[in-house]
Parts: sequence; structure tokens; C-alpha cells
Amino acid sequence: KITVKELADYIGLNSKYLSTIYHEVTGVSLKQNILNFKMFKASSMLRTTSLSITEIANSVGYDNIYQFSNFFKKTYGKSPTLHKKKLTEN
Repeated sequence: KITVKELADYIGLNSKYLSTIYHEVTGVSLKQNILNFKMFKASSMLRTTSLSITEIANSVGYDNIYQFSNFFKKTYGKSPTLHKKKLTEN
């Protein structure tokens, strides 16, 4: 689990200031980039491990499998179950 606040605290900046600077430099919000990284990591784990979807969700910081599945579907256009199933069929 990683949050903007935790990241800001770690580097010694106010979270709002860090988010503003990050967005100005990258054009993407820091919060969105953290979410994108988590979903990328989850997708990679679905492809390369035999872990369950619940285990993968937990490993990328989600205690709630439904919340994880919702974010995954918004990112990739399909549920993690369908994503994993499609990969195993190939």
C-alpha cells in the first residue's frame, strides 16, 4: 500500500505541493500514476504467477477484492478473472 501522503512524508514535502509539482511535470496526477502502477503490476502478476486474484489484489495494496476488480476493469476494460482466463487460454 502506498499513498500520496506516505510518499510526500517520505521525501519531506506537503502532499498537496508534491501532487501539484508532479502533475505540472508529468501531466498526470500522482494518485492516478500510483493506481496505474498498481494495475500494471497486477496485470503482470496475472500473466506470470499462479497466485489467486485475491492474493494479487492484496499484494498491490487492496484489501477489498471488489474495489480492486473495479479499478482493474476501469484500467483494462475487463475483469481480472477474464484477464487471467484469457492469458491461460493462449
